[in-house]
Amino acid sequence: MYAPDQRGHGSGPRAPRHEYTIDDFAQDAITLVEALGLRRPLLIGHSLGGAAALTAAAELFRQSSQAAPAALILEDPVHAMGTERQRELAERMRQLQALDTDGLRAELLKAEPTLTPDQLDTRVDELRATDGGLLAEMGCDTAERSLLPLFADVECPVLLVLADTALSRVFDDEILAQARPLLPAGSRAVRLEGTPHTVHRAAAQRVAREIDEFLETVF
Repeated sequence: MYAPDQRGHGSGPRAPRHEYTIDDFAQDAITLVEALGLRRPLLIGHSLGGAAALTAAAELFRQSSQAAPAALILEDPVHAMGTERQRELAERMRQLQALDTDGLRAELLKAEPTLTPDQLDTRVDELRATDGGLLAEMGCDTAERSLLPLFADVECPVLLVLADTALSRVFDDEILAQARPLLPAGSRAVRLEGTPHTVHRAAAQRVAREIDEFLETVF
């Protein structure tokens, strides 16, 4: 299993500004897959990583690449770029960074009430380490566009693991209804009640079970 940091994430170097489009993220994934010589990999992505995985998968199939995935798993993925919602989230993160630690912990728990104390500490550290100057650019392409049409270019089964709509608006029922007709044969979508946007963190075992059941139908 390979779990790379996306550009601008983790402790790696920062790319120049204006090099944080979804196409940049996707090309990074494609470059990694091809450099490793992977064939028919399983691609998994969460949130912005889900958008990057979908974009990369569509491009690999358009290229008829041997590195095109055998299956694609997207957890509450971002489905459009350059939206007002994304700009609002970036501004919200900048506001959170200005809070003291107690205030920040309280606000994070409002958004993600299932966080354990250790996970909360990690989220505080992550947000403190985030470059506020890049937030407005990270994933917020200047041209607004939907990524849903990319499903039509993907020629492998897709699993959508989605958050509870009461806790996350990232991929709501309206968007799911738009996506369903575009999903490849053998795809499925599951919404896990009681989970926020970070579905894997709130319900790791349930997510693992859904993935296992899905993969049994693929391989």
